[in-house]
Amino acid sequence: MHSVFLSGLMGSGKSTLGAMVAARLGLPFVDTDRELEREAGRTVAELFSSEGEPAFRARERALALRLMRDGVVRVVAFGGGTVTNDEVRHAALDAGTLVTLRAPTETLVARTAAAGSVRPLLGGSPEAMVQRLRELSLARAAAYAECHGTVGTDRPLENALEDVLRIVARRPVAMPLGERSYVVDVIDGDPSRSTDAIAALRPSSLIVVTDANVAEARKDDLASLLRAGLAPSRVVTLPPGEVHKTLPQVAAIWDAALGQGIDRNAVVITLGGGVVGDMGGFAASTLLRGIRFVQLPTTLLSMVDASVGGKTGFDHPTGKNLVGTFHQPSHVVADLAHLSTLPDREVRAGLAEVVKIALTCDAALFEDLERAGRAVLEDRTHLQAVVRRAIELKAWVVRQDEREAGLREVLNFGHTIGHAVESGAEYTQLLHGEAIAMGMVAELALGERLGLSPSGLRGRTARLLEALGLRAEPSNAEMVAARPFLGADKKRRGSHVRVPLPSAVGACTVHPLELALLEDGPNFGSLPSAPVP
Repeated sequence: MHSVFLSGLMGSGKSTLGAMVAARLGLPFVDTDRELEREAGRTVAELFSSEGEPAFRARERALALRLMRDGVVRVVAFGGGTVTNDEVRHAALDAGTLVTLRAPTETLVARTAAAGSVRPLLGGSPEAMVQRLRELSLARAAAYAECHGTVGTDRPLENALEDVLRIVARRPVAMPLGERSYVVDVIDGDPSRSTDAIAALRPSSLIVVTDANVAEARKDDLASLLRAGLAPSRVVTLPPGEVHKTLPQVAAIWDAALGQGIDRNAVVITLGGGVVGDMGGFAASTLLRGIRFVQLPTTLLSMVDASVGGKTGFDHPTGKNLVGTFHQPSHVVADLAHLSTLPDREVRAGLAEVVKIALTCDAALFEDLERAGRAVLEDRTHLQAVVRRAIELKAWVVRQDEREAGLREVLNFGHTIGHAVESGAEYTQLLHGEAIAMGMVAELALGERLGLSPSGLRGRTARLLEALGLRAEPSNAEMVAARPFLGADKKRRGSHVRVPLPSAVGACTVHPLELALLEDGPNFGSLPSAPVP
């Protein structure tokens, strides 16, 4: 059980609905406005009048953070402006489930007037209240959008209560990016979640992008999606594999969508792994200068990495992912049921990206993987928790650096050499995760030699990867084949490449390294000074 936080404009029903949620869940309930009044011995209106809004917001912030950090699981009804503070809002997203309540402006005015209480931010007349509420709604739109779900309260509150409880039970991962925010559902065997998420977007038409392997292996899911009748649909089936992550395949999506006569309310659905997601997302970002898309990842790697964060694109003969855009999805549904038809090798390859996020951001997750080894794949409850944690970590990074101008660069760990190894193998011999596993070990070898990564971390990481069923060391031939592609790295700045290197388990720093340092030592990752202990 975790805490539930309700937010929204005055009159949206936070206090009434909050008490109902608390009663259903058997949790204590706190209304922050009432608690502030109790502590200060004055009403909110009196606090505004005597201290001013900045001082009131400081009191509000301190109380909200205290309620989230005292270890008590509860239901909290925030004041209307509480979540406009970034620190409070992000703390609520991390500490529990944050739900935004909405109602038409006229409903808000009627409820507020009926309550009879003085609202410091509203004018006196109904017309002034309507105008002020519209202004507040516009000003707070980005903050209110950063939540785990939105519930309309202009209907019987019993119905709204059930919607709030469903969001609490799902406990999606939030990607807070202002009005482009979205959530990632991490589930195991609930196809209705995908159709519900798509239906909520009210699409005018659907372009479903998949590949031939997924279309066969997950044909029931595809049929279910089409049978739902959410909108006129067109299926684009691409040839499978990284070798086909090319402009002609993107053009096939464009042709299908434009041939369907789409408008800007159309939605692209990507049902597949990272290749399908990247190309479908890129097509969505460019069609009509940008339409919405929903990611339905079917591989472990795409669930924990490629489907989350908004990177889209395709490969170029000179290197991997050299053409692309940042375009966030509107929703992601990571359903572990898809893994049941995935070859074991594909599932193991996905764990490489989990190791990467753990090694760069979360020592506890890294140690969890060390304890479990490959057994994590046999325990679906454990695997679901691992997938969820990996997605939470990526969301935490992306919300601070969406466009990879700083912190997000740490998620490229293993990719400088890994992408080169993958390109050198012509995308036919290695899976992406397998190449990244080797890239991490090779880059840690470099980090240790330069004194930028602690001694022994390469060996520890190699042992974990091997325990998970992944090859840790690239061969001499693979490194030689990779060498020409090192200079095509997107992170290159002139003669330097920005290489993330872990400084400890769970911590990482980006270093500008001379490209020659990589090119002049093609075997540094495969020929360590001492064998792995």
